[in-house]
Amino acid sequence: MRELDLHVTPRTADFACGTLAAQILAPDPVGRLLFAFHCPSWKLDIEYERGLQGVAAARLEEACGHPSPHVVLAGDLDADPNAASVRFWAGRRALDGVSVCYRDVWESAQRICVEQVSGE
Repeated sequence: MRELDLHVTPRTADFACGTLAAQILAPDPVGRLLFAFHCPSWKLDIEYERGLQGVAAARLEEACGHPSPHVVLAGDLDADPNAASVRFWAGRRALDGVSVCYRDVWESAQRICVEQVSGE
């Protein structure tokens, strides 16, 4: 289990931002996975800091020595869906030489519902 302090600049000092990560042994076929709760800064005018926080959290996965492709990232991603930090998590933008690609459960669920309704 790891805890990451996300006070990356003085502008994040007034909020308890951080990421908690734990390795979990789930039943087969999933097996070992990393579960992380990411709580970045919420203020809309500090997108730069949310980007730094996202990169730090993504690097935490490496620091945990996590060999499994299974990662569950939960969190309160308050930024606008078009913000750089949200696009970073969705694999639509690299930040500071780091790229990841997590699937948004709400976006995926909506796509499945639309496909079912339209009969695709």
